[in-house]
Amino acid sequence: MSNCLCGTGKNLGQPGCTGKIGRPQKGLLTRRLGNDGVENNLKLTDVLGSSFFTGLINQSDISKRLYPTGTIVNVVDERGDPVTYNADNIEYFSSQGNRTFTFEIIDGASPQLEKAYNNFRCQDMCMYLVSVDSQIVGNERNAGILRPFRIEKNTLYAKYIPATATTPERLMVTLTFSVLEKDGDISYFNYTEGGTGAGVLAVNPLDFQGLVDVTMGTATGISVTAFTIPMTYIYGGMGRLPFEAGLIADFTLYNVTDAAAVTITSVTPTGGSYAFVIPTQTSGDVLRLTFDKEGFESTNVLSITIP
Repeated sequence: MSNCLCGTGKNLGQPGCTGKIGRPQKGLLTRRLGNDGVENNLKLTDVLGSSFFTGLINQSDISKRLYPTGTIVNVVDERGDPVTYNADNIEYFSSQGNRTFTFEIIDGASPQLEKAYNNFRCQDMCMYLVSVDSQIVGNERNAGILRPFRIEKNTLYAKYIPATATTPERLMVTLTFSVLEKDGDISYFNYTEGGTGAGVLAVNPLDFQGLVDVTMGTATGISVTAFTIPMTYIYGGMGRLPFEAGLIADFTLYNVTDAAAVTITSVTPTGGSYAFVIPTQTSGDVLRLTFDKEGFESTNVLSITIP
């Protein structure tokens, strides 16, 4: 049958301490390939410190971005029975069973989070697992390279479960890992507090937080020298929760009409409302406002026409 490993075989002896993989407590989603065709992975030659992972999580190129989940609970990670062929009452191995992975998120569960997860369904996605022992777990099919586990397309499904009198609201996520993933290739990086150098996981992956979406609202009080915008999270129901952490350095203003950058004079935040003072513009000019802040991503770019 297929899937036989031809060769000299492997020895079965083990050292006294082989290392253990802790149970999953978090996931790190990413696309398999960047738009440039380069595979997303972690290498022993990478310096796996805070700046390295901050860069991946805040990567402006979403095809290379790392998407940490919240804390996951009630994890069920199991591979089904192998597919076999029966001949003369002898069961011959044909292929390994599917490995399904199901988890729940309670802290932060919402309909909006369900939508965010389901946006990944049709994409070529992968996922590292982060263990309770702060290990990043993946596939070491090739020595020195840890790849995230490939997810079969159209198998990732998130379901929002409303609260009841006895249970909290929660999100249930189910996916199936690719049939190309072999359990014998599983490996991991151990977290080493205070560690340095290539191949050393020097930051605790359990602390990773994904980007938070925010939205810039319609500008009001527009004049040749000023305007005001509201900013909100995408969460919080119809009214949305106000976003109050914006600073002047987070905003970039560009005059589309004149094809010139505009230096913002000042920004005064008040409870999620941001009052801008700018150099005098010309009536009819169109301005473009963008927002960029570590840990957050704006869902829109704002167009403002000077009256």
